[in-house]
Amino acid sequence: MIIRTPTVVSVLILTALLLHAAPTCLAQDDASKLKEEVLALTGGRRAKIVWARIPPGGSRVEFVSGYWLKDKATKEKLAISIVGFDTNEGVERVIVEAPTGCNTPLITYDGSKVIYTDFSENTCYVVNWDGTGKRVLGTGKYRFAAAYWRDPSNGTEWVYYNLHYIQTGGHDGQMAVCDPSAVWTKKGDPCIVRRRLDGKGDYETVWDQSNCWYEFSLSADGTRAGGAFETWPNCQVANLKTGELEKYGIGCVPNFAPDDSGRFFYFVGSHASIEFLEAGKKNLRTIPLNFPKNGMRGNEAWPIRWSTDVRFVSVSGPWAQHTNWAPANVQLGRFNADFTAFEAWVTLTNTPDFLDAEPYMWVAPAPAQAPVNTAAPDTHSPAPVTPPAVATTKTDTPTEAGTLFNWPHGNWKETPAIAFDPDGKQIKDYMLTEQGYAHLGRRYQMVIRHGAFLAPGAAKYATAQVNASGNFGLAMMLTPDRSETPGLRQVFSLGDAGKKCFVIEQDKDSLRITYRTKDGKAVPIRVRLSGSSPMHLAVSAVPGEVVAFVDGKKAASLPVRDAQKAARQAGDWSGDAIVFGHGTEVTQPWQGEIESIVLTSRPIDASEAVKLCDAARARIAAQKEVPRVRVRARLTQRSEIIKPEVMTYSRGLALYEYEVQQVIEGQYTEKKIYVYHWVLMDKHLLPIVQRPIGEVCDLVLEPFEDHPQLQRDCQSNTLEGEDIELNHTLYLDIGS
Repeated sequence: MIIRTPTVVSVLILTALLLHAAPTCLAQDDASKLKEEVLALTGGRRAKIVWARIPPGGSRVEFVSGYWLKDKATKEKLAISIVGFDTNEGVERVIVEAPTGCNTPLITYDGSKVIYTDFSENTCYVVNWDGTGKRVLGTGKYRFAAAYWRDPSNGTEWVYYNLHYIQTGGHDGQMAVCDPSAVWTKKGDPCIVRRRLDGKGDYETVWDQSNCWYEFSLSADGTRAGGAFETWPNCQVANLKTGELEKYGIGCVPNFAPDDSGRFFYFVGSHASIEFLEAGKKNLRTIPLNFPKNGMRGNEAWPIRWSTDVRFVSVSGPWAQHTNWAPANVQLGRFNADFTAFEAWVTLTNTPDFLDAEPYMWVAPAPAQAPVNTAAPDTHSPAPVTPPAVATTKTDTPTEAGTLFNWPHGNWKETPAIAFDPDGKQIKDYMLTEQGYAHLGRRYQMVIRHGAFLAPGAAKYATAQVNASGNFGLAMMLTPDRSETPGLRQVFSLGDAGKKCFVIEQDKDSLRITYRTKDGKAVPIRVRLSGSSPMHLAVSAVPGEVVAFVDGKKAASLPVRDAQKAARQAGDWSGDAIVFGHGTEVTQPWQGEIESIVLTSRPIDASEAVKLCDAARARIAAQKEVPRVRVRARLTQRSEIIKPEVMTYSRGLALYEYEVQQVIEGQYTEKKIYVYHWVLMDKHLLPIVQRPIGEVCDLVLEPFEDHPQLQRDCQSNTLEGEDIELNHTLYLDIGS
């Protein structure tokens, strides 16, 4: 690893700022080693990297209009410069002198020019790599260059502008918009436009179907784009020809592959890993950013950007959590051949007093049939991580034809619930979203705690199919509410808030299932609960019969006269909501768990009820046992909790340190214990953030590593002292 002292760094930066576009004066040995490392990463192919270098600021820095930074005290612009590295030169060079309000620098196809936005001047520029030839590309509403694309058919170069750029964040938590007077409001209002790099011709509208937030990345053929369209943090792919949007997940900084492979990734959780999908939203997997010496543990990175070659990325990090604009460095990574892990990293910069942000990497096109040399030496990287099990959308439902909604295991938070047509062809998928205090358990089951899981868009399709067939079926594994709260508490509903077509509610030791008939009457049946253990429920409604099965056995049915009324419902169901749990407005919420969900427009007979029950129980049985410990402990330290109005994620956990006073249950021998608590849900801070230092409490805990579903959620660790995450087992509070 290259070591550069703060004194050397200061000299280098000062020299760079004084000598416009002159290469910085790295020691010859250091420059040679760094050049060799980058070339080893790229398999010998020339590379150029450009980034913004932000000077010391720390708590003094504030956001203004995206990435234009000011000193909080003086309100003066900070001396941000645009810096580049070329393996042909082997040293850094200042391309644009400070001060500049640089944002998202890009490199053109041949590597000769840099495109960047200067928010301090409300202008977009292009400049030669050596700093000469600076030219205005756009001003005013055309100030933000969101992407660059070269048409492979004729070589024409295009710059894409986001007219309604929106970015959350900053220490004040305010929105920053490119043009506050021109926020996108309706379809047909141009959001993304493009113009030739040479300035010839007029601006052309590329996207006018929704807003687009900060990120925008194009496929090689220019027909598709990835971004945070409509509302952040939806990560979507836009078909620029048809105007269609397809949601790929929930996260941050979505990246669409620069080739035509259709690959897609985005940050999740604390930005220490990405979720990666193949074309068509297939083979979802989580890939950790395994920086040198595991530097991402307890930290985060931002942003991450695909290079001009699909095998390479650039990213700024690691950052100290919740300390915006703290020192960070440019990291260059290489995917393995299967895109299941990062197999190599190079730390390009080492500037402890500066933040090197917004890096972008250009890699010279590979010679024909010349693969990346993955055997090249890489002194910076740890051993490649073992890729996690790949989650696919293939289901194990015994019968798929006529399935309206199938969520067998929720392998990841945004694993699609799949719909099939009457012939069993997959035709739709839906993303689940959490509301209130609902979250996923370690089996990826829905844990309902004063909230719900929603399936936007699913109800309209489901009710239409039920109307067409006259049949309805539902199956789920549920763990009943263990509380003694009196009254009915909603478990599930389908339909509008004021006119629910189908509802399941718990009333102490029984379930009430209500099926609304054509004349508006609610036809209920009751099912007795046998205890608090998970039970499998299946309900089938067909002309002449409505039956409920518990654990594969018939448990209740409607009287014949009511069943005949129910049969006349065909054509009358409607609604825009499928709700698992209940909304946050209720005072007596249902607090149980739901998993292995199937909704159908066909009957579920006794044999299928048995198969569905067996499959659901097999999934539960396949889960390994997790050691649980209960301790009495005194709180000694809390991680910093960032304000909800500043936090870009709506949910988050924080690590607390406790001094163990008594082990009540299980095995634990250390004097201190480190516990993650839920501290933020739906942008609301939970009471535990007010737990005073010194308070003694009982904790029910499980190892945090046994809860992989939490990889997607923001995790705060600002505890002082040793490298806690490397030296201690971390736990999750499951009792509060």
